[in-house]
Parts: sequence; C-alpha cells; structure tokens
Amino acid sequence: MGTGTVPHDDDPAGEGGTSVTLPARRRGGLACHVDDCGLVRRPHDRGWRGVGTGGGRCWAAGGQNAGMTETSSADGRVIVVTGANGASGRAVTERLAADGALVIAAGRSIRPWDSPKIVPTAVDLLDPDATHRFADEVISEHGRVDGLIHLVGGWRGAPSFAGTDLADWTFLHDQVVRTLQHTTLAFHDALRDAPAGRFAMVSQPAARRPDARSATYGAAKAAAETWTLAMAASFASAEGGAATILVVKALVSEAKPGLTTVDDLAATVSGLWNRPVSELNGSRLELF
Repeated sequence: MGTGTVPHDDDPAGEGGTSVTLPARRRGGLACHVDDCGLVRRPHDRGWRGVGTGGGRCWAAGGQNAGMTETSSADGRVIVVTGANGASGRAVTERLAADGALVIAAGRSIRPWDSPKIVPTAVDLLDPDATHRFADEVISEHGRVDGLIHLVGGWRGAPSFAGTDLADWTFLHDQVVRTLQHTTLAFHDALRDAPAGRFAMVSQPAARRPDARSATYGAAKAAAETWTLAMAASFASAEGGAATILVVKALVSEAKPGLTTVDDLAATVSGLWNRPVSELNGSRLELF
C-alpha cells in the first residue's frame, strides 16, 4: 500500500491474554436503562438527513433524562468498538465519542484516550469465553448496548493463485472470521433487544470479486459477510436491530480517488443511527 494508506483491518486480535479489563466506574446517567433514556423504538422513516443530524442526549446532570427526539443518532448511545487501537478504530472511536456516545474501546491492550466518553478495554476476542465475559460486563455496567462496530481482522496476499500459502488462510480465518463470530454471538441478544441496535463490519470487494492473489483474503471476507447476513436475518423480526456490511477498497489517512478515508468511515458509522432499519439491515454499503 502507498504512503498514507492503512489496512482496513489493522488491529488483529489474539496477541493479548484472555483477561478482560473494564474500569470500575460509572458516569452519571450513562448507567441508565433504555426506558430511562426515553429512546424511540426505531429511527424515523422520513429519510436520512445526513450524518450527525438530530438526536438528544441520554444523560444530563445527576443522570436525569435530557430527552431523545424522534431523530435517532449516536448521541447518548452505548457503543462497543472492537479493534479500537488501530488506525480505523481510533478514528471511529473518537468520532463516536465526539458525537456524544459512550464508547467501549476494545483492543488487545489498553491505550490512553483523551475523551472521558471512551472506556478502554483489553480483551482476547479469539477466546470465546473471554469475549462473552466482556459482553456480560459491558451490559452489567452500562445497562445496554446500542451498537457493535467490528474493526478487527488482518490481511494476507499471495504472489499468485498457485503460490497461495494456506497458513494465510488459518491466520485470516482466526482474525477475520473467528473474532467476528465470537463478538456477534456474545452481543447478539443485546443488539436485537435494543430499540436501535446497530452492528457493522468492514469488508472489501475481494469478498465477491477476488483476484488470483487474494484467494485466502477474499474467502475470509466472504465468510464474514455471510455470517453478517445471517445475523441480519436474525434481526428481521426485531423493530430496531440492523446488521450492515461497509465495503471499502482501502482505508487511507488522506483523501485519494476511489479510496475511503478513516474519517469518512467514522462519519458513516456514526450516521448509522440516523438511518432506518430498512436501509441498513442486510445491506452492503459501498463507501468508495
């Protein structure tokens, strides 16, 4: 990749231990339950008016409800970002916090953040038990989960199809597929039951149109997309749940034709709560 380009799965999991670390603190009304926040049952269906429009705050001084308007936004949401320590994860985490969400920033290790709305967390997402404990602690601490943004993965390529090393498949299966499976299974019920639950993962055109050198990567992304679509099917009877695939060719730090900046990805993620379920659930949104 050229200068200024970052892989869109730039925080592979599995290098840390199996422990989960959640700071033992609560922030005013952030521990409130959905009913206390007065959240609408689903976003309005009158069309998307742009990222960051509308919304109210879930918390106010002393934890009192400050009122949610009919327009649903990321403001006041409790959102988990996995792979938060990577370049794309940092952009998404910081944007969500700036837009008023409480963000549980999960990575292989804890890193410092400047915002009090970001709760750093260390978890090994390749360990299903650790991942479920992580989900249980988040829900117990904050009362609900409104979103899960999965930005964990990795990349491997080959010199040719015949030169493909199947060890790359083993690596990608763990990083791209297993971490996705563990996190979605752990958070599924909370997202299904949330008034406006959102799940999103990042994919790449290779999932549908791989070239000869990207067999393992394309196969892993195709598997991740299929899993996400199955999750979307499970949300079909829920009023507010949506699972969405965000497709990029590559993520870059500075704008380049045909590519997606990490800031644009972050804006799209924050805007998911402004869009109706009918636009999002089971959708594959191209960001290039």
